[in-house]
Amino acid sequence: LAQGGAPNLPGRRVPAASAAEPRRMTRPQKLLGLALAWSWPGAFATAYMPLDEAVLGDDECAAGGDCAFNALQLRAASADDPAGPLIAEADPSWDDPAELGGEASDDLGTSVEGGYCSMLPNAKRCALYQKCRGRSYCIFGGYMVVPGEATAGMESINSGNAHHYDYLMGIARSHCGSPSCVLLTNPMGHRTQDQLHIHFRHFNGLGPSMHSKLMAATCQADGWVTFRTGCCGCGYSRARAFHGFPRVFTEAARAVGGTLAGFGVSVWFGCGKTVVLATSMCSIEHSVSAR
Repeated sequence: LAQGGAPNLPGRRVPAASAAEPRRMTRPQKLLGLALAWSWPGAFATAYMPLDEAVLGDDECAAGGDCAFNALQLRAASADDPAGPLIAEADPSWDDPAELGGEASDDLGTSVEGGYCSMLPNAKRCALYQKCRGRSYCIFGGYMVVPGEATAGMESINSGNAHHYDYLMGIARSHCGSPSCVLLTNPMGHRTQDQLHIHFRHFNGLGPSMHSKLMAATCQADGWVTFRTGCCGCGYSRARAFHGFPRVFTEAARAVGGTLAGFGVSVWFGCGKTVVLATSMCSIEHSVSAR
């Protein structure tokens, strides 16, 4: 009898078992692996850096998840793919004075299409690009998604290329996608880091009120509606509820008629839908998700 009780039939070779012999993956197993890699960014070979105690103690870390568990995952990972995603701690110096309520930086003339940081990657306002350069994307501090290619900010996104950046909002959503979450970017003139970055946080402050107003204005509406934020010095703003998760930047660029340079884009969840809000010439970040 062969191992396991199966008879040795004439002409049948029974190879000796070898602990070193790799198991071949079946086609369904390969397809499952690809599906997991697409649906969960952590399934990719990822290079990680340990998080500091301040991040581990932050109740917003990893979008409200178990930070200690996440940290163990990060420290246990041994893959070091220089072109893969990176998860690292955030540097306090990356906090933008403009985003924190100070004067907005308007020294952005050379920033379009990421030109500034691609030419001067070591500049102070290119710190995010310097840390993430060459990666597919990076997660910093448990609350920020950054692309690895030089991308100045919202002024780099328009109706012709928005599809190229839609995946970043999908990554942000994978870290914070509950009804208490908000994903957001700030417009040109309301930041001092010249590298596109998407915040994902649980809202607070004025967040609950704005969430309620957004749901009331959009959930039963058909298409884009005019919306008043009631704060932050925002001008003309538009919002729309989508079934499922849309191509956020693509839809926002279509709605405003081209470039997103003067717009901040935020994503909210409620009434079984995804609500996209495009706010003009203002930053709502620290009003709806104070740290």
